[in-house]
Amino acid sequence: MPQPSNRLDAGERVFFDTQLIAIDKRTYLKKYPEFKSRRLIPTIPDIPSWARGHRWTATTEVGKARLAASNATDVPVVDVNSTKNESLIHKYWLSYKYDDDEIRAAIATGVPLDVARAMACRRGVEQLVDEVLATGDAAVGSLGLFNQTGGTTVVASTKAASGLKPWGTLAAPIATGKEVANDIMALAAGVASAMKDVSAKLTILMPIDNYLYAAGTAYGNASDVSALKFAMSTMSDIIDGVESWWRCSTAGDGGGTVMLAYPRDENVLGGIVNQEYMVDAPIRGIQCEQRVGWMKCGGVISRYPYAIGKMHGI
Repeated sequence: MPQPSNRLDAGERVFFDTQLIAIDKRTYLKKYPEFKSRRLIPTIPDIPSWARGHRWTATTEVGKARLAASNATDVPVVDVNSTKNESLIHKYWLSYKYDDDEIRAAIATGVPLDVARAMACRRGVEQLVDEVLATGDAAVGSLGLFNQTGGTTVVASTKAASGLKPWGTLAAPIATGKEVANDIMALAAGVASAMKDVSAKLTILMPIDNYLYAAGTAYGNASDVSALKFAMSTMSDIIDGVESWWRCSTAGDGGGTVMLAYPRDENVLGGIVNQEYMVDAPIRGIQCEQRVGWMKCGGVISRYPYAIGKMHGI
């Protein structure tokens, strides 16, 4: 009794390869605007795709000039302290399959293969890289933007209406507009002071509810300016922009809220993504064709940890 073929013939293979090209093209054209890490965190350039780690040096200059006295020989000497650092880079992958019947049915009907699985594969890989850049990967020791060590912590003010630190929500307001603006400005001032004005202006991230509260609460009773606009205009030489990010709702201490301030400057901090999304050639399985999509990511490095400011529990 003849056995069914478990491989594609030459004609079927040509059709399948052509379909894969179309699938890949449509997958790459798909946009995923909800993954913000790649936009909010600058990518460190010029790391080759084959690299398994990224080494970088943190340098601190030591020494200060002083007044020169006549005939003195004790001229001060400057020195440079350097610390070598290394961040490992890891591959993140996912796959999708088409069985032989699907491929042959597409040939017989002239209907292209469904691209949903290819899209889901791309989305799944991008989503994990977005997560690693935001909060790191504890399994391999990678750090993200939110869990860098040695940052600048600024404590939120105690709100007069509650005796606590949270702002509340538009539906259940607690903080006054002035208290909200003061918290935003205090965080920005804390980071600027730690950095001593040596970096770019700051980006501030906060939970969605807090952003809406700051944007929808007037600074004062007789004011038509929101707390958010007041803070941004008052500190326009320090604050570059304010954005909401849902990750700020759970990235604080104990899974609570956090407001973050940092310079979006690759010389200060940056994400390691040295391989953009790629799809390998098909792998022959048991009466199916499997494709693997992958990226490489090493989390976020911070050359100046104190440049990242946090305010928890808002």
